[in-house]
Amino acid sequence: MVVIKSKMLHFLMPHVKQTFLKVKGADKILELNQALKLLQQDKGGGAVVVFCNKSATVNWLGYSLEEMGVQHMRLQGEMPAVVRTGVFRSFQKGMVDVLICTDIASRGLDTSRVRLVVNYDFPETHTDYIHRAGRVGRAGGVADGEVLSFVTHLWDVELVQKIETAARRRTSLPGMESDIREPKPKVVEAEG
Repeated sequence: MVVIKSKMLHFLMPHVKQTFLKVKGADKILELNQALKLLQQDKGGGAVVVFCNKSATVNWLGYSLEEMGVQHMRLQGEMPAVVRTGVFRSFQKGMVDVLICTDIASRGLDTSRVRLVVNYDFPETHTDYIHRAGRVGRAGGVADGEVLSFVTHLWDVELVQKIETAARRRTSLPGMESDIREPKPKVVEAEG
């Protein structure tokens, strides 16, 4: 087993643009649709991962996007694992460019084709934010990735400020400092 560690663990990728948009809850669907159109028209397209905090929101948003003519796939924890695997494989192969999901897709799913991550629902913790943001700007992926976060609640503002500060200072997010250090030298005892 090989263990790979990075001193950049828990840091936001410096080449990924972080955008926070204050928006009323009722306007989020329109802002999402606008962001999807902008990506297609101005940036030549690309894959998008849209994060919601609940499975019910994933389903509601999916129905709303269907009505707008936006092709997408949904991925959430209430689906059987075999279905989730099939959905993600289809997304990987480019069968659709929009994946609406819960945080079940924020960890362990490796894709290099994502150009935009949208936090439709703002994540509840730093950890959730960093994992969601990590779906874009990956090695071997598109160069100009972006994270767009909709901020609708007052309680999200404090977390937004901490994320913005960490991004500007290029530091780890508060409370997530890495404990990775240089290995200690091995002590060899002489037998005698």
